[in-house]
Amino acid sequence: SSASSSGSSPSSFASSSPSGSSSSASASPSGSSSASAPVSASTAVLRDGTACEFMELRGLGPSLPPFDGAVLAYAKGMLTWHTTHSHCSVCGGSTRSASSGHVRVCTAPACAREHFPRTDPAIITLVSHGTPGHPSERCLLIHQP
Repeated sequence: SSASSSGSSPSSFASSSPSGSSSSASASPSGSSSASAPVSASTAVLRDGTACEFMELRGLGPSLPPFDGAVLAYAKGMLTWHTTHSHCSVCGGSTRSASSGHVRVCTAPACAREHFPRTDPAIITLVSHGTPGHPSERCLLIHQP
């Protein structure tokens, strides 16, 4: 499913070449990509003339090989982090990218604090009761308010 690129969040796009093969790429929040020509809100044209459509990763992810989906999800997370952490949370000074983009450093000499992206571990668990596959089998479903 396709979705328009929102102005401040990174998007991904899928392309379809004239031969029918598909490829994926990542675009920056400004809507540009190293592989694409000028981009509108929801489409791009690659240098070879291939038309591309911006898509949210949630819709695109299931159709990608697992490794490609993981790389795009990581890239989107890093781009979002860089976009939303342009200032130091300690002193308010601006930050710059360091260590190949894996660290942001405060540019204020008195602070020079290093900032790192969050890492949130996740566990997905199914709690069930009964014989698997039997009509009386049940599972516990909850959500946080």
